[in-house]
Amino acid sequence: MTGTTITDDLLVVDRLEVVYNRAVRAVNGMSLRINAGEIVALVGPNGAGKTTTLRAISGFAAHEHARVTAGSVRFGGRDVTQLRPEKRARLGIGIVPEVGKIFERLTVGEHIRAMLSWSDRIRVDEVLAMFPRLRERSGKLAGLLSGGERQMLAIAITLSRQPSVLLIDELSLGLAPKVVDELMEKLVEIRRSAKVAIVLVEQNVDRALEVADRCYMVAAGRVIVEEPAAALRGRPDVWALLLGQDIGHHA
Repeated sequence: MTGTTITDDLLVVDRLEVVYNRAVRAVNGMSLRINAGEIVALVGPNGAGKTTTLRAISGFAAHEHARVTAGSVRFGGRDVTQLRPEKRARLGIGIVPEVGKIFERLTVGEHIRAMLSWSDRIRVDEVLAMFPRLRERSGKLAGLLSGGERQMLAIAITLSRQPSVLLIDELSLGLAPKVVDELMEKLVEIRRSAKVAIVLVEQNVDRALEVADRCYMVAAGRVIVEEPAAALRGRPDVWALLLGQDIGHHA
């Protein structure tokens, strides 16, 4: 792993507040703890602050006219709240965003090589070995890939920097159920082989709970439920919470 001393609490988000355009509070007291090597699902209704939380953790919130107004983000015991995104990436925070993941006129191999220094070129094969389908298409333009293959490439690009935590925003967006199943299984494999923690923001709640170790349910910019994922699987009130029912009681 790169540049970070692994502790049980690898990533700690403490009472985080994020405001857009000095007026709209998108995150309002968010607190999360992510342990090394676990998969954590972050689920909730649209507008709950999930994506903004990932952007604040990775440092990209400031690029979208948002700023952290309170709270902190600590990674490997270090306060990174004010660090620029590239410095957080070097420490080991990787993000796969919802949009803008690939360059359509670069090949699969060129994407990964662009992320590595000349001394790390051998790692191209190591990264592609995790994704046999991408290895078969290493000379193909990214713009010609299927939706699922584009998601694989976006994850591979981020993994090439050897992150300690991988933040993934809406893995299943616009994909067929069979492709989603394949990608979710790949996340479990990546967690094991790359020894990386994964924070998964996901609308496909049932599938996210199947692969996650723990789950945070969020609404109105804060956590309303924190449970082991196994405890939430199949519970009828999960969907009630996601649809905004009884949120006031839990908050």
